[in-house]
Amino acid sequence: MAHGPKKTDGDDQPVVPSVHWHAMTVEECLKELDCGSEVLKSGLTSEDAAKRLEEYGLNKMAEKEKKSLLERIWHHLNNILVYILAVVAVVSAVRAITADSGNNVVTNTIQVVIIVSVVSINTYIGLVQEGDAEKAAEALKNMLSSDARVMRDGKEIMIPSTDLVPGDLVLLGLGDKVPCDMRIIKSTNLACGEAALTGESVPIEKIIETIPVPANGNADQTPLGDRCNMTFSATLVAQGTGSGIAVTTGDHTQIGTINKLVSQVEDKRTAVLEQIDTVSKYLAVFIMICTIITFLVAFLYTGLGALDSISIALVAAVAMVPEGLEAIVTVTYAYAVSTMAKHNAIVRALPAVETLGSVTVICSDKTGTLTQNVMSLTAFVTSSARYQFDVNNKERTPSNFSRDDNFLTRRAKLRGKAAVSEPEIVETAFASTGEVPSADYIKKSLAGGILCSKCVLGSDGGRDGEIGNPTELSILRAAYFGGVDVEALKEEAPLFNEVPFSSEYKFMATVHEPSSIDGNGLDGKFVVHAKGAPDRMIPMCSHQAKGGNIHELEPVNEEFWLEQIAILSSHGLRVLALCR
Repeated sequence: MAHGPKKTDGDDQPVVPSVHWHAMTVEECLKELDCGSEVLKSGLTSEDAAKRLEEYGLNKMAEKEKKSLLERIWHHLNNILVYILAVVAVVSAVRAITADSGNNVVTNTIQVVIIVSVVSINTYIGLVQEGDAEKAAEALKNMLSSDARVMRDGKEIMIPSTDLVPGDLVLLGLGDKVPCDMRIIKSTNLACGEAALTGESVPIEKIIETIPVPANGNADQTPLGDRCNMTFSATLVAQGTGSGIAVTTGDHTQIGTINKLVSQVEDKRTAVLEQIDTVSKYLAVFIMICTIITFLVAFLYTGLGALDSISIALVAAVAMVPEGLEAIVTVTYAYAVSTMAKHNAIVRALPAVETLGSVTVICSDKTGTLTQNVMSLTAFVTSSARYQFDVNNKERTPSNFSRDDNFLTRRAKLRGKAAVSEPEIVETAFASTGEVPSADYIKKSLAGGILCSKCVLGSDGGRDGEIGNPTELSILRAAYFGGVDVEALKEEAPLFNEVPFSSEYKFMATVHEPSSIDGNGLDGKFVVHAKGAPDRMIPMCSHQAKGGNIHELEPVNEEFWLEQIAILSSHGLRVLALCR
């Protein structure tokens, strides 16, 4: 069975045969890669890795040949109207040099300056806008990991990700960027965020078993999101740890294939540019005819000299040339690109905005759901109150949480079923409808979600630099914008031990030293925080926090909580239980 790529004549990129790695066992993958079983423990040898690097090439995406500055300038000058302006500018320059009177020198010089300025401004605007867009498009390459943790010669080492080769044993941990496409051989609660490839906002849990293919099916038809025994280059480890065998690198990864397709896209002129070209040609013919007629009238009918007749004809030509047309179109495109950039949309070529503006129908797969790819905490329910969280306010204040006992109290109507009656809401002394909870209350209530997590919030609570599971991050983000000092709470209650999440028992638990939020009388003891699927957690609980006050307990009302789970789930919300 062939394993290695073969280089084609005149092509530095190796040709890799299409292999359905997800449908193969680990042993079959090793055989396909010409690796022995010892790779699973000690990785490749340095000698073998060097040979494979020469054979497969560097683990990086090929870059499209960039246009030089002169080529980009010529792209903006290659227009028939610009040609006409150039001819007029040259003739005007000649007349300015050869003119006898000072007025003619000044007039022709001003005309040359105006024409050169208009063309230069048009070109400069186009170069700047397209240059900025090109830089933004380079962000695709920045998605790749810069380093990789691998086993080489039986030792765990860090290497530049460009030196990674098929057959390498790669180790993954929380927050790591996957450096290449890999076949998973070990997974400890491993899950990766693959939204960039699959559109799934929830991390995909990884397994080591072979993905079955129907008897009459094709392994190529298995969606990327269903290839749970694979991890893909440029995706992020959202939880857990694991290891895998590198199977494809560089342009042969899934993200590399996308990059290669983008690089091969041919430039096509949009409808507006084609119309401008057509109008320019008609204008050019019309202007030349009028210029010739003007010259003949001035030279033959009025008896002016040849040079004066040419001058009058060229002045008429310049007056008819819409030199502002290119500027108006470019500025309009540039404004549209800037508007798109404010919404984090990359537009590499200015005319693409016009094509985007012509879209009338968007076809999307699956349910047609379009989201922001951000998981947010929406509702917080206690035994006697409901709180709504303002996901749009970016100020850190407890007022982002507001009590609303009428918020999501009915099941959503499904398949024609009538909504159930609203459950009875028991008023308590600590809050009333519309009242804002204190920062201390939010801190104590959400402590389980904050401490029972290995996530890292992004800068200023945003997404830049965040690491971890989106669901856990949504709790941390809500607490952060609710005025809670998340990092200080983690330092106050240091982690002692943990029970990682498992799909088998569907919860995660962490053991902490007591802190101020746990009250007194816990010296020499530990506090366990747990979060997970509420239908699994509630049967294990004996008491509930009365009104969310963790220092005041009452017997658990299992029927009430099961009803709340059903109500929230009917609205398409993911429901978590926080326990201690």
